[in-house]
Amino acid sequence: MTVIRRTFFTIACPTLITLVAMTAAAQAWSAKLDDTVRFYQPTDVGAIVVGTKKSLYAVDSATGDILWRRKTSALDENDVAPVPGTDLVLLSFEKDQKTRIEATDVLSGDAIWQSDKLKGAVMQMAVDIDSNLLAVVLAKDAKVGKLLSLADLDRLLDPANYLGMSEQFVDRVLASRPGRRKKI
Repeated sequence: MTVIRRTFFTIACPTLITLVAMTAAAQAWSAKLDDTVRFYQPTDVGAIVVGTKKSLYAVDSATGDILWRRKTSALDENDVAPVPGTDLVLLSFEKDQKTRIEATDVLSGDAIWQSDKLKGAVMQMAVDIDSNLLAVVLAKDAKVGKLLSLADLDRLLDPANYLGMSEQFVDRVLASRPGRRKKI
């Protein structure tokens, strides 16, 4: 059994996903899918995005109803990234050296926008809903996400490590060398 959120557990069967709500009166539902569940990701709008070998689904976490299905060629968990605090999910499609990023409405399955100029799998993102801004870190090779943790990415992408701090970095290196004077 794998925890989906704090209140849900899942049992994945070859073509059936079953969730049990852990409340005073336990409710259960199931959804028939076209193949083995490869991954699932909860969203902030009460839908669970589920990937099989053949399709990508959005399933209503309260009822088990299938909200939409998209027949796709083997998306994996690195190709699907729910955007926190919104009803969007970013999908990364790659086929024959071509890559496309698409923002999809989680509840309807409709494509909101897409770009073939952005390439790679979503590794991390930041959202400012008030300003209607989304910043996304993409990796050409999704295996990078398996090598670096989110903490590693946060550290590597910390603006304090950018060029604006170069003077302090140089001073620190010079100060650490014997016989060098420290900057006053």
